[in-house]
Amino acid sequence: MFAILAKGMSFCAGGLIQGRAYGNVFNFADASLMDQPPIVGGQVLLYNSHEDPANLTLTSMKVSMGFSHDVTATIQPVLENLVKRRPEVAGES
Repeated sequence: MFAILAKGMSFCAGGLIQGRAYGNVFNFADASLMDQPPIVGGQVLLYNSHEDPANLTLTSMKVSMGFSHDVTATIQPVLENLVKRRPEVAGES
């Protein structure tokens, strides 16, 4: 007898999919097929700096504030929540 070697993307372990085959994880694109999509929470972090943005890196910056917010279809509710907490980010308008 002889062993058949797996070639190409037919890895026995690892590979591109790595256990996340189609249908194994929730995808928001499939949410219209559901009556009520699950409520998923996220975290918003605000970084403030007066330095040139070209010279900034996330490792050198410090978080000035953070808050939790439910994931929404648009960013508008997240920004409204941010402006309630820090009105100065809204600018002059």
